[in-house]
Amino acid sequence: AAAPSTRLELRNLTTGAVIPFPGAASSSFAPGGRHLVVRMARPAGAPNGSAGADLVLHELATGTTRNIGTV
Repeated sequence: AAAPSTRLELRNLTTGAVIPFPGAASSSFAPGGRHLVVRMARPAGAPNGSAGADLVLHELATGTTRNIGTV
């Protein structure tokens, strides 16, 4: 079964801008604080025994978000 889905929001405390990450299962700031790493929830209907889920890397300085893919 897929993990429960949550919504993660990254808020810029200077500007108030919010970047949503719907469907986040967990998150952590990378060592050094340059990136936010978000592991997304497994999609509904994922095959049994499949533990993989998308990993999203967000660079805080530039605001660039990159989907690394299933890990």
